[in-house]
Amino acid sequence: MVDQHSARVKALDTSWGGALGLVPLETTGPARWTSRATVKRTVRKAMTTHMKWSEKLFGTGIPEVDEQHKELFSRVNALLDACSRGDGAAAVRSTLEFLEGYMEQHFTEEEALMVARKCSAAEANKRAHDEFRSRYVELRASLINCRTETEMAQLALEVQETVCDWLMEHIMLVDTELKNTEA
Repeated sequence: MVDQHSARVKALDTSWGGALGLVPLETTGPARWTSRATVKRTVRKAMTTHMKWSEKLFGTGIPEVDEQHKELFSRVNALLDACSRGDGAAAVRSTLEFLEGYMEQHFTEEEALMVARKCSAAEANKRAHDEFRSRYVELRASLINCRTETEMAQLALEVQETVCDWLMEHIMLVDTELKNTEA
């Protein structure tokens, strides 16, 4: 017999919600679904102030992973603050430099942890990380190609939006599946 969660993860495949555009509303208990648009609205609302850590929404049950996620929230909040002050250019450079090292360490450790714990979201997690790595390369190339203050301001907004959206969605919908595993 296939457990409910495994069936939901398979149905989601590489995109949260597959062809129907639906995402799991919670990762435990009976299957409840919401639209990706609802998740986006939640993320956008959170972006207007700061990304606030919530154990309920973002906790994985693994202290090391949660601490790494909290550090990323802190860095993204620094980017949000800088952009709101009009200092986005320097913050974008700093954020992208941090992300490069963070991605390699955190993604590698988290992927190995999910495999070791036989987490049903391990493959989806690896695919999502690979997609973010590709997006990071694009953002980094855009930074190198920025020639004007306007281009840099647009890039700052793009980095803010990309990182916030991806981070919150990914942690809420994929990383939290670690809660359902045993060491």
